[in-house]
Amino acid sequence: MAKKKKINLTSEKERMNEKEKEGSIISDHTGSISAEAFKDSIKISLPEIVLNTVPNLVYLDSYNKSNSTTISIEQRFPDEIINWMDFKQKVQIWQPESDKKYQNPIFRSRNITCEKDIWSATDANIFDILTPLEQHIYFLDGRAIKNIVGEPDFVIVDNNKKLLIPWESKTKWVLNVLSDQNIVTLYNEEKKIREGPYAYSSNVSVYHPINQIYGYMCANKLRYGILSTYDQTWFFERGVVGEDHGWLHVSDAITNLSTDPTLLKSVAYVIDLASKSRYTPFLERPIMVSDNVDEEPDSPDREQKDDSEFKYKGNLLPKSLNVATRSQDH
Repeated sequence: MAKKKKINLTSEKERMNEKEKEGSIISDHTGSISAEAFKDSIKISLPEIVLNTVPNLVYLDSYNKSNSTTISIEQRFPDEIINWMDFKQKVQIWQPESDKKYQNPIFRSRNITCEKDIWSATDANIFDILTPLEQHIYFLDGRAIKNIVGEPDFVIVDNNKKLLIPWESKTKWVLNVLSDQNIVTLYNEEKKIREGPYAYSSNVSVYHPINQIYGYMCANKLRYGILSTYDQTWFFERGVVGEDHGWLHVSDAITNLSTDPTLLKSVAYVIDLASKSRYTPFLERPIMVSDNVDEEPDSPDREQKDDSEFKYKGNLLPKSLNVATRSQDH
């Protein structure tokens, strides 16, 4: 029977102390890892974070599925909308900064019955994951910051509370774009029909969701915006030619399971762009004409006439920056 090897406690302690000096571990004389060391051990960098895909959601078919959408009083209509052709390529070659630390991601699936469930899944699997530990970027409820025009579902701000990006969420029942379809093509086709002599009869529209997020971008003088069903996410860049000719670039859909690039890397890339250059000139909203759209009175995505009355999406808790965030009840 082999004898157990005797451990030299002095040498073991010296080894542990040496590691402690190197910052790799903090321990007591028994060799156990302290809470602080364990906390440090689960911190990772953004280049590691963005390699992850985001888990699928579970859509419950037993519930009534509303396809109503917000007709925003802030919506605008781009004069020109085209595909953001090199978006994926630029995200792929972009190298995220590696000096800031993030918590090791914990992803959660969700059962989806309505848009509020999309908010919860987005919060847990995208916003929480991409929030750095020192919190120089915040993902907030759309009513958390004063002086925002309109009611985006979420906003991304920097640590000076400067608005960077509006984020609008929809269910796939509201914004249904098949994998082989192009959202820009669908928009232009729907626009042509809506401007023609015949009534538009489809229950599912890409027209209003795009005009809604574009309107928030224009009203808040922002260059970038995001429209997402969680399963599919589109990234927007806008510009102005002359005084009032507005153009809009829209990326191909990035799905939650996309790998080249991932959804998390795409979001992080656009945040980086907006942090460096967020401003594009304000564009006036057009005179609105009544549109016959099935809008449910109690829809969670209903936009009020008065911009000061924001819709409620969760408990708001004060933070050190004197801003409000959604409750983290995941």
